[in-house]
Amino acid sequence: MKANPGDMILLEQVVGRNALITRLWGVLEQRSLELLAERRLGKTTVIKKMQAEAPEKKVSFLPRFRRGTYAP
Repeated sequence: MKANPGDMILLEQVVGRNALITRLWGVLEQRSLELLAERRLGKTTVIKKMQAEAPEKKVSFLPRFRRGTYAP
């Protein structure tokens, strides 16, 4: 797969995130969560994939996006 600077990839191109998404659904069944990481690590892509593939039984969620700085 070639680099895709500054643009979203197709959801069908997302690989290696299924375990993370499963864990996030588990957390969202109990409480809210916040995804924090440096730029360009796929946070928005994971959220969009969750929205597109949300199972019927899972809780609904409303993502909030905010711009800010991340300092580890």
